[in-house]
Amino acid sequence: MKEHAAPEYWVLDGLEDTPQGTKARLERADGELVILPASVLPTHTREGDVLEVIPGPDGDVLRPARQETTRRREAAQERLNALNTADPAGEIDL
Repeated sequence: MKEHAAPEYWVLDGLEDTPQGTKARLERADGELVILPASVLPTHTREGDVLEVIPGPDGDVLRPARQETTRRREAAQERLNALNTADPAGEIDL
């Protein structure tokens, strides 16, 4: 029986306009950045979205991982809320 590897997720860190066209900066789980043409992104992808990397015979494909994106955003909001409630003023001073 074939074992299934854990899904690999990349996060869209940002988009950059370059002379060669718009480039997407994607952050891997190990922190390494991958730069790809923005045209390989799924439609309606925005910064902070999590994408699942699907290996295929013609190369990897990026697919929106909506549940993972929601899970990560909720976890980040919970961490921020915890930091804000720890401060008597209720806000973090930068």
